Amino acid sequence: MTDLGFTRESVKGLGSGAYLVNVLPSAVLTLGILALVTSHLYPWSEPLRDAQGQVVSPGITSIIASLRSLGAVGAVLLTLAVLVTTVLLRPFQISAVQWLEGYWKDRGVVAPFLALAVERHTRRHSLLRARSLHFPQRRPTIAQFGAVASQARMRRRAASRINLAEASLASYPERVEHIMPTRLGNILKRAETSAGERYGLDSVLTYPRLHPYLSSRLNQEVETQLNVLDTTSTLTIVSGFLTVAASPLAVRGDVWSLIPVGLLLIAGVSYRGARSAAGRHATLLAAAFDLHRFDMLGAMHRRLPENASDEYRDNQELCKILAGGSPIDEVEPGRWVYIHPDTAGVQDLSPDTTDAQEEAS
Repeated sequence: MTDLGFTRESVKGLGSGAYLVNVLPSAVLTLGILALVTSHLYPWSEPLRDAQGQVVSPGITSIIASLRSLGAVGAVLLTLAVLVTTVLLRPFQISAVQWLEGYWKDRGVVAPFLALAVERHTRRHSLLRARSLHFPQRRPTIAQFGAVASQARMRRRAASRINLAEASLASYPERVEHIMPTRLGNILKRAETSAGERYGLDSVLTYPRLHPYLSSRLNQEVETQLNVLDTTSTLTIVSGFLTVAASPLAVRGDVWSLIPVGLLLIAGVSYRGARSAAGRHATLLAAAFDLHRFDMLGAMHRRLPENASDEYRDNQELCKILAGGSPIDEVEPGRWVYIHPDTAGVQDLSPDTTDAQEEAS
């Protein structure tokens, strides 16, 4: 993930939702490991015995008996373990989403799989582009009902194929060199490379300048999607870890052997939720540039463009300046015209003030 702040903002205290982002995955991880250990379901586990020396049935009964034996002190220690895990995992939340995106170049043993995963998605992208092509349909040479009906069915199948291919292509970056090794990474990469680029703005470079001018409603929705993305991404990794931890239960050959399967399904559902949240965030990011790019330009005292062509050209030059270039054009020194309006008596039209006026009215 780049500096757009998809997860960076969500770990800086975005309200009560941020506590759910941090505490929920930690609680699932801590309590999940505790449940696996105290269930005594592992093949090598000794059966739990109660105070009378009788064997306690493994599974839920053993978990309940173990929790009862903890007492008040144990409950406090368990709560403290969840909080400590929360603190320890919080710095790794950005890395968790980045790992699911496919930033594996410095990820140790998974690095060799990067090229294979990218190649797989590149081939899928090419196949989807081929399926989205429109081909002319031949008209039936014989005006018979069967020939006409067959032609209509072929057109419906072709239209369905094209619609599905175009919907899938929407989750991939427009340029092949930006393709990531995972589906989540491709959704976020498309958001990072298309939201502002339509107007000649580098999304990653200009979003920090744009963010302060988002309306409170849009900003709140962005924060919500960030929290959902962080939570589902972390739950995906936590569920995957618990699946590996519970995998020895598969040798039991009873109903408890389904626990790893259930945990794997939870990981899959969480990952699908992360993809949905990423798609929603991509829409909100595009809306942010659609609605507030001129607010950003106005705050920079830039001359507002007269048409789309001027906007695209000026924004490209602006991005060169923001990337470290000089605002002085040696060929055309007077190219940049700054607008410094007289602020005396001018009403504050910032997004927060506008929202307050709307609520008051």
